[in-house]
Amino acid sequence: MKFRPFAEAKEFVHKLGLKNEHEWREFCKSGKKPKNIPQKPSRTYKQYWKGMGDWLGTYYIATSKRKYRPFNDARKFVHSLGLKSLDEWKDYCKSNKKPADIPVYPDAISSYKKEWNGWKDRLGYEEAPNRLRPYNISYIISCTSRGHSIIIRISKCWCGSQCCLRF
Repeated sequence: MKFRPFAEAKEFVHKLGLKNEHEWREFCKSGKKPKNIPQKPSRTYKQYWKGMGDWLGTYYIATSKRKYRPFNDARKFVHSLGLKSLDEWKDYCKSNKKPADIPVYPDAISSYKKEWNGWKDRLGYEEAPNRLRPYNISYIISCTSRGHSIIIRISKCWCGSQCCLRF
């Protein structure tokens, strides 16, 4: 079977409006795919292949295939933001201000694995003072008249209030 040239096949696929690889596979199974469009374009058009996002027209690049800044450069950039928590980092990422070459989840990037030291290191904030850290207190209550004792573990909120009191 002679397939369409890459650019022509890609133009056809873009017009379909498919959003992801799953939808592409479903389209291929549906019987609507012309025979001169390959089911596995990554093999057929190997020399032109840039990924499923390019093929479908979404231009989404899989996280594992993206090009990121070197770890220390990305870390310096994130430190310069002055963020104090993971929640602040998530809000920043949702704001669409984050450059594309800074990963949202750096702990999932294989090239960063050796240098990853946790979120505090990544965001550049110090650990909260002891008085603000979460703590657990165990109480042993004995019933001397019957010889029974029970342990009650109380977890208090980091702020020291009863808002998160759990038994």
